[in-house]
Amino acid sequence: MVSKQSKSVSASLFWKVRFFLSDFDFTYLFCSYRTFFSHI
Repeated sequence: MVSKQSKSVSASLFWKVRFFLSDFDFTYLFCSYRTFFSHI
């Protein structure tokens, strides 16, 4: 029971971090790709 609850808590935390990072990752990837292609 405890492991199940901690699992759901870690899962929700994982998704919160995932949604927070997905926005950051998209911006970071977009900027890095733009710099990468501008150097070619």
